[in-house]
Amino acid sequence: MKKSLVVLGSLLVSAGCDQVFGLSERDAGANGDAKTDADSGRHIRYIQSKSGFLNGVSSLSLTFDQAVVAGDLVVVAVGTFEANLSSVTDSAGNQYREPITVPPTAANGILHVLYAPNVLTASPFTITATANATGAPELTMAIHAYRGAEAEPLDQSSFNTGGPDLSPTTGTVTTTLGGELYFGALVHDNTVTTTPGAGFTLREVPTENNMNMPLATEDMIGPARSKVAATFMLDSTATWACALLTFK
Repeated sequence: MKKSLVVLGSLLVSAGCDQVFGLSERDAGANGDAKTDADSGRHIRYIQSKSGFLNGVSSLSLTFDQAVVAGDLVVVAVGTFEANLSSVTDSAGNQYREPITVPPTAANGILHVLYAPNVLTASPFTITATANATGAPELTMAIHAYRGAEAEPLDQSSFNTGGPDLSPTTGTVTTTLGGELYFGALVHDNTVTTTPGAGFTLREVPTENNMNMPLATEDMIGPARSKVAATFMLDSTATWACALLTFK
């Protein structure tokens, strides 16, 4: 896939956030990302996200711009190249779970998707990914906070690798409940432009250049008890790996 140039210690960060603030101040009807499942009354909301990348070292930290409320769901996607992820930790001491192992891409890019349910909070709330280098390490990370998930939220998961083509897909899952959160993540082996699949909102694309591990994340609140895959669209062919987790 790459790489002739390594930029030591260069960190670029992007951030997105929901425009409705803290749970106590929140008018649920004002959040355009929120949908309520009419059967269960559940209400999962996107709150904020942030991403960045770093190469030449084996640790990357990102801090949420807004406060993380106790009980939130935090989902982390990490892409690595020439590095094996060893841990994801945060400043509140939450435990991160990685429910699936995604095979590497054709060029040995690796995708990890982890989550911490019902979190304890800290100020600042900083998440750190640490890896063991096998060459010139590249770390790319995107962090996301959601509100309204169950204390044990994970429902379904799926993953896939493929290409070179234009249409990465995880394959479909069927959720247990309606109105679940679908979280998709992708790594690929090319310099391309990534757009979200139908019905999904693109959350973070920290890098798609050929000097860092390309990573993209997307989400949506699903319709009632639906059968859905996480899909992405590329403007040029690439080999890829992608994953989908659903949360209730």
